[in-house]
Amino acid sequence: MTVKVIHILTHSLSPQGVSDPRYALDEGWHIIVAREILKRTSEYQIEGWRPEKSLKEAYFREDNNLRYRFFPSIQLKPYSLEWSSSLIRELRKTLSKGPTILHLHGVYNPITLAIALRYGGNPIIAQQHGDESPFYHLSQAWNSRRVKGILGYLPLCLTEGLVERRALRKVAHAFVLNKAARERLAKRIGAERVEVQSMGVDFQQFKKMDRIESRKALGLNQGDKYLLYVGTFQKTKGVAHLVSSLPLVHRYFPGATLILAGDGYQRQELESMAKRLGIENEVRFLGWVERGSPMLPLLYNAADVCVLPSIAEGLGLAAVEALACEATFVGTRVGGIPEVAEAFRSGVLVEPGSSDQLAEALIDCLSQNRPPEVNRLNGERLYSWDTIIEHTLQIYRNLAGSYFRR
Repeated sequence: MTVKVIHILTHSLSPQGVSDPRYALDEGWHIIVAREILKRTSEYQIEGWRPEKSLKEAYFREDNNLRYRFFPSIQLKPYSLEWSSSLIRELRKTLSKGPTILHLHGVYNPITLAIALRYGGNPIIAQQHGDESPFYHLSQAWNSRRVKGILGYLPLCLTEGLVERRALRKVAHAFVLNKAARERLAKRIGAERVEVQSMGVDFQQFKKMDRIESRKALGLNQGDKYLLYVGTFQKTKGVAHLVSSLPLVHRYFPGATLILAGDGYQRQELESMAKRLGIENEVRFLGWVERGSPMLPLLYNAADVCVLPSIAEGLGLAAVEALACEATFVGTRVGGIPEVAEAFRSGVLVEPGSSDQLAEALIDCLSQNRPPEVNRLNGERLYSWDTIIEHTLQIYRNLAGSYFRR
């Protein structure tokens, strides 16, 4: 008996400068996980599905034993939620043809809830990628006394609350990004079905390299001080606090350069901020650096300090990559970042949203003349693709045995 596994990303992707998904087949964690599985086993037929709001009709393609399916969708404003009727219909046809495991990438959204309600008799895995329940967002708004947020999420909670608990109970297994997320979801589906498991890192790619050689390869000056941020430019990432901390760092390390490897809707705001603070020459915008690019580990190794200043964060994979390279790391006490620092037994943590605390930590790290102590072996045990895929495959086998044996 051959079991099919369908990896379904439950939202559109908007690749930089690309509107046609046929040119973005490498995008999405559902495809990355599927490919990592195919590297290690041919035990399952693997497909990768996702909705795409730019499409008018479904688009299929097969490449290297992996079948891609894109389905037209609509955006449900103002919450940027998404719905695809054609995906749901096609799934019904596929499930009628043979045993299938559904690996949904996204927990708290309409597509996941609809699939769980309608096809809950099939084995379903729901995997968190930073998405959170509207009830969580409402509680955050309530705690911070944000009236606009409270009024915004209250109607969504009333609507989604009718189906969320009932739907998620039909999920056979769930992966979440941190311990707090596990506690929240365990209340809905039971602790025995929820565990912390992130996306993986290639520890052969992300490893310690010679700083002099790394800087030479990137064309960076050997005697300068460099701070590095890798990720998207959005408010929850706290990049604005990082930029505004740089003038404070310059009091002790004049000319220290901040390298921003990424992009996002906040870029113009950050560029304007750097100009207003008079540090536009010390802030470099690299644009997107692909995760598989050899440039990325060079950047981590060339930097004096790698920074993740998030205000909200599910895990912080950039923290894993930086510490896999045994880099000096500064992060915030939010989401899974403290758990990553604990795994590697390394890193400096500050409170989120404080440019002063961030600057103080950066100055302290730049003042150190010795490399950080990093327990890379323990980090690899938790975050390597080999570990993560091996465990994922074991979950597949357990579900296949319990659902399809009968």
